[in-house]
Amino acid sequence: MQNFAVLFGGNALGQAIALLAYPLLTRLFTDADFGFFSLFLSLTGVLTILGTGRYEESFVVAKSEEETRSLFSFATKWLLMFSLFVFLVLLFFGNRILSVFKVEPISRFWYLIPITLFFTGLSSLGHDLLVRMKRFRRIATASLTANASASAMKIAAGLLSLNGFGLIVSQIGSYICSGFVYLKYVKHYFRADNWSEQKKIAVQYGDFPKYNLGRTLVNYLTSNAPFLMLTATFGESPLGLLSVAMIIFRPVNLVGSSLFSVFYEKITSLKKEGKIIKPLLTQYWGKAALTAIPLLIAAYFAAPWMFRIVFGDMWEKSADYFRMLLPWVFAVIMVAPVKFLPIVFEKQKKAFFFESICFVVQVVVLAVGIFLKNFDLAIRLFALGNFAFFMALLVWYISMVNKNDCPH
Repeated sequence: MQNFAVLFGGNALGQAIALLAYPLLTRLFTDADFGFFSLFLSLTGVLTILGTGRYEESFVVAKSEEETRSLFSFATKWLLMFSLFVFLVLLFFGNRILSVFKVEPISRFWYLIPITLFFTGLSSLGHDLLVRMKRFRRIATASLTANASASAMKIAAGLLSLNGFGLIVSQIGSYICSGFVYLKYVKHYFRADNWSEQKKIAVQYGDFPKYNLGRTLVNYLTSNAPFLMLTATFGESPLGLLSVAMIIFRPVNLVGSSLFSVFYEKITSLKKEGKIIKPLLTQYWGKAALTAIPLLIAAYFAAPWMFRIVFGDMWEKSADYFRMLLPWVFAVIMVAPVKFLPIVFEKQKKAFFFESICFVVQVVVLAVGIFLKNFDLAIRLFALGNFAFFMALLVWYISMVNKNDCPH
């Protein structure tokens, strides 16, 4: 668990800086600013998934260093070409496209979309390449750099009254800063030549864009559906209140992402060596449940006064959404660190089917909230739907692990 300790330590410090900045940010920016920022990140997040093709997930399981170099080079070139494509499309058809998807507020800053897409994707590629290299200290440093720089730039933007634009530019700046941390290692993996060979290797690992891209995209759309679907009906302000409530996912994702990187490498190695996997995961699930349940119960009762004191009176409504999210939070704690299991056991197609069903259900429940013009009902149904889905995934994951350890 030394690798986890390294990642967790760096990520924890970075997240602590980000969380400490929030009480100031909620007093410098309005709920509408946060809602606009969340909508922008949701949209660019979708494009980033398409921009990397999820080839970063192939780095860990690539059979050789030569294949890894080819995959990294191909993914980087694809990301650059896709970013340029998005830029040209938005340049000529941006207003029309954003209007069709009912995200007109972003149209003023359309040129920031391809920039954010490129640097976010580059950071994702660099992260997973360093996971393969087991450079966990470097990953922790990059995470710390991103969080610290983002917090500092957002505070500066707030003091300069740059509103939502300042939040976006600060986020881009944080990815650029963290990218310099990756540069020392990743630059040796980029190859400008042998494009045909790189395409050949990319085709060999075609299951990642074929199944994992779809899975990740559907997963991301499911998690961010409120920002993409509800803004047109309810405006940016309630979405801003929800985004602050979702701060609970920062510490959860902190632990989850650190464990994900370590577990992914460890369990992939165990499977290659033919060793059993269940004891490692059973230990995690048991400790996670015993720790999370009392903490989440305490958070439920503390939420109203905690939000009022920490974030300010105008954010008290966020506490209601925070409470609605807690069952979903528990399920994420149990599942997120091992969401790579369908990749390890080559069950991407089945996972994509399950996640597609979840996406359809979530779109329906949000549509119910839109039809009834009830934002709170939409969020409550959305959170409960995610809880049910993640717990179903947990049951499936346990079944996969059992079959692997006891094939007969």
